[in-house]
Amino acid sequence: ILCITYTNAAKDEILDRLGRNPSVVVSTIHEFLWGFISNQQELLIVEHKNKIIDELSIVGQKINESSLSDNMNLVDFNTAISNEGFLKVFYNTPTSPAKNFRDMIIAHNDYFSPYLSNANKFISIVNNVNKKFKLEETLTDIEDKNSGKIVYNPIRNRDKLENYVISHDTLLLYCKKIIANQNLLKRLFSDRYPYVLVDEYQDTDEKVIDLINCLREYSDSRKNFVIGFFGDALQNIYGSG
Repeated sequence: ILCITYTNAAKDEILDRLGRNPSVVVSTIHEFLWGFISNQQELLIVEHKNKIIDELSIVGQKINESSLSDNMNLVDFNTAISNEGFLKVFYNTPTSPAKNFRDMIIAHNDYFSPYLSNANKFISIVNNVNKKFKLEETLTDIEDKNSGKIVYNPIRNRDKLENYVISHDTLLLYCKKIIANQNLLKRLFSDRYPYVLVDEYQDTDEKVIDLINCLREYSDSRKNFVIGFFGDALQNIYGSG
């Protein structure tokens, strides 16, 4: 029996009431899914590559939409913002007042003066150009079969795709896509956990429901997979469950 719930507090409460039982696995959804999928590194890398390609499209659009990118040589700009001295000034100088920020950047390197008419736009394009080149380097490593290992960070809900670090939401996305396309994993899942109990269903991410639904559809012909949803729609916290 697999019982998945929303928080560590709920997990601990269920274990306290149930007691330790080798027939029952009680876990948060993210903890469980990472334990189930973490050794499928080849499949995770495929999804990571697709995610980077999508992210590069978004970042590229943001750069193109910025007025500061007009006539900008992105390679030269990236070289300038990758300088250690620039990064020290950029990250350690308060952005307010904006004049002081601009003066400090120009004092470091006059190359940036044409791009500092608006401090917020400058900060945005620095971050986007930096992200673009880092993601492109990671994509090249993946294509050259020289990738790192995908790591899930349960502490901070923020991707660092260039460092192969994924967040809560990205973990759910990767798991949904991988398991939905791998009948062997569906069978492994349903054979190992023929009973799945989902606690606090009203706050469960839609990707998790889609994942469980694909398992149910796969197992329908075998008639040996049971899913139970428990919760209360009136106690929805996030509005997106």
